[in-house]
Amino acid sequence: MHDDSILPGRRTLLAAALCTAALAGCTETAGSGPPVAAAPGSREALIAALPGLIEPNDIERTRSLAEGVGWTLPPAAETRIGGRWTFRTQKGEWGTVTFNPDKTLTYGSGATGPGDFARFDTLSSDRNARLPRIIVMGEKDDGNWFLPYHRDDDILLVNMANTTQWIELTRG
Repeated sequence: MHDDSILPGRRTLLAAALCTAALAGCTETAGSGPPVAAAPGSREALIAALPGLIEPNDIERTRSLAEGVGWTLPPAAETRIGGRWTFRTQKGEWGTVTFNPDKTLTYGSGATGPGDFARFDTLSSDRNARLPRIIVMGEKDDGNWFLPYHRDDDILLVNMANTTQWIELTRG
């Protein structure tokens, strides 16, 4: 007869290992080989490189961190978000969304979110042309502020208050 009392401990260790791998930005799961860092240029590499909270004074530092993993945070004049995009979120929501000239969002049929956002706005600095455009999803005074990191033609909107929340946009 064997003692099953050690099994919960093993499960706890496995859960801890999976959490550690996820927090480290690894792409391998436990048991599939040694952890491998996220590939440069990947969404995972960018998220792993950023701090959990981006304060306005940290924007230049996050630009450097992004460039180190193959992304850019361009000046406001270089960010064009209008038009139709295919989107995907960290929650697994996906579909198409159109950023309309009247600052409303139109979701395509079959879209599975992020339905919380019906409007968007943009903020930029008139005094410092190097600063990025901030995309505000929701109402300007009560919305979520996202920084638009670019890689090729893709944009990853990263929530400044919680960088694990993102919306990936690809032209669709």
